[in-house]
Amino acid sequence: MSKFYLGTVLLEKNRWSSRIPTFLVSDWTDRIAADGFDGIELWENHVLRAEGELAKLADAQLPIAVYNMYADFSNAEADKLAKSLEAIRTLKPRGIKFNIGADAARLPEYRKNMLSFADALPAGCVMLCEWHPGTVIEDVDAAGAFFAGLPTDKFQVITHAFSYDADSLQKQFDVFGKRITLVHVQRVLNDKRVRLDADAAHVRACCKVLADNGYTGDFTLEFTEGTSAPDESIDMLYANALLDLAFLKEVTAK
Repeated sequence: MSKFYLGTVLLEKNRWSSRIPTFLVSDWTDRIAADGFDGIELWENHVLRAEGELAKLADAQLPIAVYNMYADFSNAEADKLAKSLEAIRTLKPRGIKFNIGADAARLPEYRKNMLSFADALPAGCVMLCEWHPGTVIEDVDAAGAFFAGLPTDKFQVITHAFSYDADSLQKQFDVFGKRITLVHVQRVLNDKRVRLDADAAHVRACCKVLADNGYTGDFTLEFTEGTSAPDESIDMLYANALLDLAFLKEVTAK
């Protein structure tokens, strides 16, 4: 059965600017659990750049389901990888969200470091690739080729399901198959993030593709209406995330 996570980056005003956390996730975990989330996807800076949070989050009742990291697996980022690995060993998430770099000539370097990092993870922890725009494997076919031959139980992928039309989403299942185990949830209309119920027909169509392909993976609410808006506030973002959560649970239950 699918689980529903809150991405802590959704609540973070400084996600794309200074990247210095503006709140403590540990202050929110009880509330997030009480409001129906099964866990969180933890933005790495909410633990790496927030003193004392590692111990608090390790003891929290709300699971740290996914650790969201940004090192690109270049040799130059070995120190970042080491710090993330230390946090991961303490938090014991089920998955690690990652991307690789943008330099095609360094693809063997990225791959070598990715495989080494994966080997050092705690037992049962999987790698979850976002294959994000601006990386070497942002194209679905390139990403499929990159992961071909790697074990599906260790190397899995994320889809931004609601950012695609039904045909494009189906193509991802044709390429990745059961390797797709996490959906990053957001919806953009006219260059603005909106709540899921503002484009309900599209969300339902994408959920049908997920269901038709036997998707039983999980969902992380990554962004919502109000993200980067002039009046952005943590309370507004959280209220919209709860509305998205309720709508998503309703749609995926059918």
